Formats: sequence, C-alpha cells, structure tokens
Amino acid sequence: MDVGNCNHWQEEYVVPTQEIIETINQFTPLEAIDANYYGEVAQRYRFKDGSGEIGFISSVSVPFCSSCTRLRLSTDGKLYTCLFATEGTDIKTLFKMAPPITNF
Repeated sequence: MDVGNCNHWQEEYVVPTQEIIETINQFTPLEAIDANYYGEVAQRYRFKDGSGEIGFISSVSVPFCSSCTRLRLSTDGKLYTCLFATEGTDIKTLFKMAPPITNF
C-alpha cells in the first residue's frame, strides 16, 4: 500500500472519497454506518436498498492517522508503522539471527 514513495503517484490525480460517494449516491443511495471496531480504516456505507455495503480506505483524502493501529510488513522484510513512511525497520535480519524454534 505504497502512497508515493515507490510508485510516484501524484495528488492531482487522486479522486477524493467524498466525490466517489456522491457519484455512487446518484445511482444508488448510500448511508454511513458505524465502524466495527476502533481503528477500522475503512469508512463504511450501506446501500439504502439493502443490497449490501461498501467501504473506502482513504489514506490521502480522509487520513485516519489518529486511530491507526496497523503495522505493515514489506516483501523485503521491513516493518512500517505508517503508509507514508519512507523507511522501515529491518526485521528480516533479526529473524535470521534468532535461534531456531525446535519445540512446538
């Protein structure tokens, strides 16, 4: 879930969540619903006709930093505490140095 450090996205091309919600709402009305738990990153909406729900993870247009409880592990073994971080903590090396677990 890179936000610009590797994929070079540009904010001018971001469609704000509210604009997407307003567009969908023109075709099928939506209503906001509460989060399932503290720190849930998706803003959730229910289709008023009862056909389901939709969620938006809007890290750019509606940041959720104040309630974020997530860690992200990259494919190269780095741990990131933020989507916008430019550097992570190398944990792959720590695992290589740890003694093997032999008793399960």
